[in-house]
Amino acid sequence: MRLYRLGYIVATVENYRNFAYCAWPLSNIKNDKIADELSTEADDRWFTVYDMQEIIPDIEYIKRYYQYCKQIGLDAIILLVESTEKIWDINDNIVIEEILGYDCIGTVYYSYLKNDYEDFKNQLRVNSYGLLCTYDDVEKFIKLRKKAIYDGINLENFWEETPIRLSKISV
Repeated sequence: MRLYRLGYIVATVENYRNFAYCAWPLSNIKNDKIADELSTEADDRWFTVYDMQEIIPDIEYIKRYYQYCKQIGLDAIILLVESTEKIWDINDNIVIEEILGYDCIGTVYYSYLKNDYEDFKNQLRVNSYGLLCTYDDVEKFIKLRKKAIYDGINLENFWEETPIRLSKISV
């Protein structure tokens, strides 16, 4: 199985329902011109242009976003997003500090794993980041989820399930 480097997410680490990352924290900042400009730039250049998850392939933009998060006191990290789906295959010179684990997303703002884990917690285990440990675990989660939907369980099913690997990087 080959994983393609799709791009990056800037996130804060939070513990919410055993889930550890919150993507694009500047979108939650009110009355801040620079935060608004950075969020609008992401929308205009990537999020509304491509039919894809909110992942950005431009490391220079990511550095600016990350630095501003740090400047205003947000404890942000940069995550590399990899998937078997080849939207992009970036090859920036980056250093992976730590592989955090695997998620199953509809969009970066909607993790099926985060939202549906309680329904499957007896059949799956997550790590300390609230993520699955292997790609096989993500495939198992997707199969369990699709079977539950087929059996009539009311789960969100708007987006295709996309397995991703998240790694913390340094720039």
